[in-house]
Amino acid sequence: MSLHARQEPSGDAGFALIEVVVSALIVVMTTGAVFTLLNASGKAGAEERNKAQAYALAQEDQGRLRAMRIPDLLASVKQPPREVKVGTTKYTVRSTAAFLNNNSGAEPACEAGNSSSDYLQIGSEVTWPKQTTQQPVKILSTINPPNGSLDPSRGSLTVFVLNAQETPISGVGLSGTGAGTFTGTTNSKGCAQFSELPKGTYEMRTSLAGGFVDENGSPPGNRKVGVIGAASNTVTLLYDVPGVLKANFLVGEGSTAGKAEGMVLVNNGMQVQAETIWATNKVPTTPLEAKSLFPFKTAYAVYAGGCRKSIPEGDPTISTAAISSGKTTTVNVRLPVLSLSVKNGTSTVQNVTLKLHDAECPESPTRTFSLSTGTLTEGLPWGKYEFCVSAGISEPRSGGGTQTVTRRVKTTAEIKTLQATSVPIQLTKTSEAGSC
Repeated sequence: MSLHARQEPSGDAGFALIEVVVSALIVVMTTGAVFTLLNASGKAGAEERNKAQAYALAQEDQGRLRAMRIPDLLASVKQPPREVKVGTTKYTVRSTAAFLNNNSGAEPACEAGNSSSDYLQIGSEVTWPKQTTQQPVKILSTINPPNGSLDPSRGSLTVFVLNAQETPISGVGLSGTGAGTFTGTTNSKGCAQFSELPKGTYEMRTSLAGGFVDENGSPPGNRKVGVIGAASNTVTLLYDVPGVLKANFLVGEGSTAGKAEGMVLVNNGMQVQAETIWATNKVPTTPLEAKSLFPFKTAYAVYAGGCRKSIPEGDPTISTAAISSGKTTTVNVRLPVLSLSVKNGTSTVQNVTLKLHDAECPESPTRTFSLSTGTLTEGLPWGKYEFCVSAGISEPRSGGGTQTVTRRVKTTAEIKTLQATSVPIQLTKTSEAGSC
């Protein structure tokens, strides 16, 4: 009996085993990928079916809205969203409507334009659970309401709230009472729109707190607005943080400080266009401050004095000042010059009392001067003045000797140039007796 040596497995058998394992792994991976693809395809198909059904529901809602009378349509969109179940999926349908008041018809509401509500934009938006797309299905269209379809007893009100640079102020609460009531908040455009309001006059309020002023420098208050039947009215409110104007008064064209009892500020943006700022007790002073000024884009014209009737046109005595929000602006305001002298013949009258007053402004104060030498050089606001001078004049006594009699003279003169306006006055024994 012959003996054979034990044989070792060949290298080919090991490779065969590895091939079997790798093949099995490939089969498993391929099968998983196929299942993943089939699952994704199933989800994508379901999403497309949901989108198609949502689009059909949006079209159906558009038809529903178009079939309504305008007042019923506007009332309908104020209701909560509708829920529609198709198969096992529950869809949410939201309806919207907004008047277009611009000629282009490109933007709904919140567009300052004409007062006609020519178009109505209707929207239908549909969403569903487990929605994978970020945007809902939405259809927008416009309706041109036929004549008479809008309720003549109701209208729309669009309110813009802007600052001095015409930048929108968002988040401002608005409410109104009157023919009806409304309440709302401005959006990112600084706009709020109120539809289907009873026509008439409303008292509107804002939620803006202290720290803001309107065009006239007044804190936010009530504003009367109107609602027009079967139309839209647009109202713009301007509010901003006020600035301060500090006016220094200078005499003539030099650097000598002068005084004024007030100043007039003019800006076409103000509803009253001009405002008088008086000094305390109307006592002439320098500098003089005007606070709570609305920071318009355009500069203020600043005129010394408190007489609006005396405002000169294109005169160098008018200064301009651009006011910035929350800041103080300093400006130099020049005063026309009065050069007054009181004489008796060729002699200067001593110890003269002078009273002058702006003849065109009864509200302006009377200024009194005591002139030891009978002369005065003074900066005064532009205007037409009434002068009264009085002093004791030495006269012959009928029985011999002399006596001092108080005499007075009244005259008028316009003070309106930076160069001195000369006002010579003769005070003699023939002048009217009495003091000013």
